[in-house]
This record gives sequence, structure tokens and C-alpha cells, in this order.
Amino acid sequence: MVYNEPEYLPIWMGYYGSQVGASNCFLVDHGSEDGSTSLPYGANTVTLPRSPQDEVRRVQIMSDYCKSLLKHYQVVIYTDVDEILVPNPTKFSGLEAFCKTMTADTVTAVGLNVHHMVGLEAAFDRALSVLEQRCWVRFVSPMCKPLVTRVPTKWGRGFHSCDRPLNLGDIFLFHLRYYDLTVGLTRLSRTRALARKTESDVRSAQHQRMADDAFLGLMQTVSAMDKVAPEVLSSESEPVRSWLKKAATSDSGEMLAQVRMDVFANTLWKIPAIFRGIF
Repeated sequence: MVYNEPEYLPIWMGYYGSQVGASNCFLVDHGSEDGSTSLPYGANTVTLPRSPQDEVRRVQIMSDYCKSLLKHYQVVIYTDVDEILVPNPTKFSGLEAFCKTMTADTVTAVGLNVHHMVGLEAAFDRALSVLEQRCWVRFVSPMCKPLVTRVPTKWGRGFHSCDRPLNLGDIFLFHLRYYDLTVGLTRLSRTRALARKTESDVRSAQHQRMADDAFLGLMQTVSAMDKVAPEVLSSESEPVRSWLKKAATSDSGEMLAQVRMDVFANTLWKIPAIFRGIF
């Protein structure tokens, strides 16, 4: 579900279109005005009238829409436009291969923020792929989202949780919010200006409303963190396994598939070379 995303949508469509075919990609356009959803991507586009941001309604709309798609598809994946799901490439040739081996009804990905090393890495070049230019990620539990499902699923706010049991898979969610300083600041100028329906929507969107200097400070702080270079990235090996263990939790409420929202790795991990060029 998108609104005015000229920087992220080409990356999203380029990756998912290559994985499953553009005709199996679905965009729900929440009233874009910049022409970003009008490019000839070959995806299916549903256009909704623009309205104030309402997170409860957003997840209800997409939960219902994905339920309808499951009448035609064996597996449905939902992601935001800045989220790229990549199965462990040492085990799977891509998303289709991963989905064909699924035994759980719903799978939760390992959440990784892709970070621009400010002062060390150049500004993003759209002529090259993201992982040709960005080498470092940080494990963040809020991005461990249950986004791959074989059954109708009711998601909670932000798609961080759902009404299915927690099943962590060997699949990574690369979150691109921090992949480039200039892009991040440009997008912040848009998201700060968004009308939001309730005070709860305002509070839950503080990360989308932060000041430019705060965003820059965050990028600089993360860039200075200690760094390690694991030989592999897998949910079954270190350092991923230990951080997943810290993040995993059980819950007796309605939303079952979730992890703790407050677990952030204190080091950056270098992305193994096998991932380079995937998106």
C-alpha cells in the first residue's frame, strides 16, 4: 500500500517483479499524486481516494485484500514499500522456492535495517542495486514481521503482529528506511506533512515525523557502531540465532505472531557477498 513513493517503489517493483513476475504484484495506491504509481511496471494497481492516515483501517484493508488473494494464490506476502524479503540464498533460489517449502501457516522474517554509513559510503546511485552499495545491517526486532502467509491473516498495527502462532523462518526483511541519508530526509519531509486521523496515529508515527537533525544524528550514531563480519546470515547460526532468542516472546492475547519490540543489536553486521546484487 503506497502513497507518493518515487524512491522506493522502483526498488520494490524491481525485486518482487523479478521474483514472482510483475503480474503477480499488487499495489494499493492510497491516492498518490506524484505519478510514481503510474509508471509501466506491469503490476496490478487498485487506486483508493486519499484520506488521513489511519493505521487501524490500513491493516484491516490489507488483511481483507490478502484474504481475497488467497482464493487464487497458495501463498501471499504483504510488505510495505521499503521492505524487501530475501530468503537465505544458501538454501533457497528465491521467494518462490521458499514459499513452496513452507510448512507453517505464517512465517515471520528476521528484521534487518540496511544502513548508509554516513561519511564512508557514497550517496545512493539509482543505476546500481542497493546491496552493491550498502554493506551493513542492524538486527532490529520491530522489523521481525509475520508477512508470509498461506491462510487468511488478521494483522495488527504496522504489520508487526498477527493472529497466528509465531514461526520464525530463514528469511530476512531488509528494511530500507535508512539505506540513504538524502533519500531518508526527502521522505521525512513528506511523512511529516501527512494528515493522520487520530492522536494514536500521530504517536505511533513518531519515527516518520522526526526532525532532520535527529535523523542525521541517528544515522551518524549507527554508522559509528562496532562492526562484525559473519560468514553467513542464517536464522540458525550466530549472531542471528542469539538475537532472535532475545527477541522471541509468547503472548496469550489475540495477536500471537509477534516478537519483542525493544531488541536492537549493538553491532552492525556485514552482509555476506552471496546477497550482493539480489536487489
